[in-house]
Amino acid sequence: MLIKSVVLFVVAGLFEIGGGYLVWQWWRNGAGFVLGALGGFILFLYGIIPTYQPQNFGRVYAAYGGWFVVLSILWGWGVDRPIATMLSAPWCVWRASLSSCTRPADSVSEEIRNHRLRLRRSSHLQPDRLLRLNYDLKC
Repeated sequence: MLIKSVVLFVVAGLFEIGGGYLVWQWWRNGAGFVLGALGGFILFLYGIIPTYQPQNFGRVYAAYGGWFVVLSILWGWGVDRPIATMLSAPWCVWRASLSSCTRPADSVSEEIRNHRLRLRRSSHLQPDRLLRLNYDLKC
C-alpha cells in the first residue's frame, strides 16, 4: 500500500506541475492554445488521481503537500534550471510520510466522536434555543 501511495503522489505531482507548466507556457509565454488546453486536461486528470489513495481527503492532501514541494524543486531544477535549494526537500518528504503513514490512536478518535455527540445533544446548541437567544439579544 505504501508503494501505491508513493506512485500516486509522484504521478499526481507530475500531472499538476506538468499541466500547470503547459498552461503557463500558453498564457504567459505565448505558446499555442492547444498546449494550454492540453495543460488544462492534464490538470483535470490530476484532480482525479488522488481519489485512488486509500486514505481520506484531508490526510492525502496534507501528505501530498510535501511531495509537491519536492517535485516542484526537481521540476524547476531539471526543466527551468533556476537556482533552487534542496535542503528543504528531505524535510518535506519526512513530514509528508508522517502525515500519510501514521494513524490517529483509536482511543483519541473515540473520545473526539463522543465529545461531538455530547455537543449535538447539548441543549445549549439546539437551533430553537439559539434563535431565542439571538432574538433576546436584539430586543
